[in-house]
Amino acid sequence: MFKHIDTTMTEVYWYVGKITYELSENSTKASYGKKIIDVLSSKLTNEFGSGFSSVSIRRMRRFYEFYPIWSAVPTELSWTHFQELIRINRKEERDFYEQEAIKSNWGYR
Repeated sequence: MFKHIDTTMTEVYWYVGKITYELSENSTKASYGKKIIDVLSSKLTNEFGSGFSSVSIRRMRRFYEFYPIWSAVPTELSWTHFQELIRINRKEERDFYEQEAIKSNWGYR
């Protein structure tokens, strides 16, 4: 049951990342993209509570940028795993750690 909840939360974060990415991609001004994240952060925090700070939403956007196809996201990993993986810029290195985490059942640390 907890795994299903974590996967659902990760999917929600992916969609938040997708929305902010698409909205800012359609913007011609970089400052508009920042405002989108700040406004969305405020609205989501008011509606759902903590967990939607501007920093968190930027992580969600980066998550979407690295994993643009939801069906390709490995659901064996938790959101905490992905927060660590998106810090790795090199795709080959990120892929290696992702595969090892799944194969060896690594915790996020």
